[in-house]
Amino acid sequence: MKHHNKNIIHHTYLHPLVLCIIFGFTILAISLFQGKPDLQFLVGFIAAMSYILWGIVYHYIEGDLYVKVMIEYVLIAGIGLAILYTVLFI
Repeated sequence: MKHHNKNIIHHTYLHPLVLCIIFGFTILAISLFQGKPDLQFLVGFIAAMSYILWGIVYHYIEGDLYVKVMIEYVLIAGIGLAILYTVLFI
């Protein structure tokens, strides 16, 4: 499923930059909602969904989007949410 859309995303640093923005805002929002674990978890959930969505978009543009890649993003996001839930509620 190689599309070779290198014209759209050619810059090597775009993927890590987008991830840093997603998780930078996540850390900021979680710290702003200190003492409100329900809102903190919601922020984490939104971050996890953003991570999955960006991973799908990025790999589609790169031409290497496969089911196993999507599963990996979902599993990593799920692990992150499980850790966040444990820290906040247990």
